[in-house]
Amino acid sequence: MDSPNIWSSSELATRYAKELDIDIVPFLRNDKITLTRNPQTGVMMFDGCIPGDGRFYEQLSKRSYYYMADKWEFRESIDQLADEPKDSRILEIGCGSGAFLDACRDASFTNVQGVEFNEKAIRECREKGHSVRNIDLASLAEAGEQFDHIFAFQVLEHVPDPDVFMKTAATLLSPGGTLVFTTPNRESFLQRFQWQLLDLPPHHMSRWDKQSYETLTSHMGLELRDVRFEPLAKYHYRFYTSSMVQHLPERSIRRRLAKVACRIGFAMYPMKQSIQGHTIMAIITPPSPTIASQTRRAA
Repeated sequence: MDSPNIWSSSELATRYAKELDIDIVPFLRNDKITLTRNPQTGVMMFDGCIPGDGRFYEQLSKRSYYYMADKWEFRESIDQLADEPKDSRILEIGCGSGAFLDACRDASFTNVQGVEFNEKAIRECREKGHSVRNIDLASLAEAGEQFDHIFAFQVLEHVPDPDVFMKTAATLLSPGGTLVFTTPNRESFLQRFQWQLLDLPPHHMSRWDKQSYETLTSHMGLELRDVRFEPLAKYHYRFYTSSMVQHLPERSIRRRLAKVACRIGFAMYPMKQSIQGHTIMAIITPPSPTIASQTRRAA
């Protein structure tokens, strides 16, 4: 049996093929996948696999649940922008099919852009009239582009060098701007699932908790202004209740308790605010001018 921070590569490939009909063998680089926390950055990084490519994400995007139009972090971010000028320069990194761009337009923001590498998603965004480009952050920084607010929802966990990614994003901020990152919350119910495939490589290359954001922003000279946690979402209730009983030894007992837990869970749904849900949000402000200059040279 694998330990909590070690996974068999062959077992991972078998599960991806069986459950998602995706071949991940080309991405594997070792006979095992390991997860360790970098003491300098605080980020928990996977090793033994490279990130999925465009084809991999095209296969995942065919699943109806992959790009959700209504998310907690979208609503939270629009609320955060409520008092901002409507011509604020807003950038979403990894905008998918444009659900957050839609929300910004619905909130009357007029200067909103997205970047995305999935060509199908880009076409969908452009068909809706959004300004979306297939361009990396380094190219935006080299062009001297600046934004007042930058959002990256569920992106950091996909990139192989999240510290470089965050550092480069910081160079795109105008004075007084904000960076908003969301990732799956490692301290949520997700940690109970050893084989939650979409929280493993080649889909996710890192895991995040409050400590990760605190350590990384301090290391980079950025200010972590706030950390917020998504309450348990209603569509995760069955997932959550099953996670509470999955480690019991008897399968029949697990099944019976899971059914009871689900019935009790839905009856107690008003208590969801006390349970940490899927996502953690970090709101980050720019470094001092001196650090910002150093960051640009290092990016």
